[in-house]
Amino acid sequence: MKPGRLIISSAQTDQTIGGLTMWIPAALVEVIGLMVALGTLMRLSAKGRLRKADRDAMARARGRRAASA
Repeated sequence: MKPGRLIISSAQTDQTIGGLTMWIPAALVEVIGLMVALGTLMRLSAKGRLRKADRDAMARARGRRAASA
């Protein structure tokens, strides 16, 4: 029996698979964190429990959008 690779593939394919194996899970962690943060922001906003500074910033943003439309 000859020692060697289990799956025959080029170096480029091997690098691509390795990159995807590293980057996709890391990106998923960031996306999940972002979704949790946005969900918290939306929940607090709906209940009216945001800090006054946050409410003022959201009101200014709404005003700018209304003025540009």
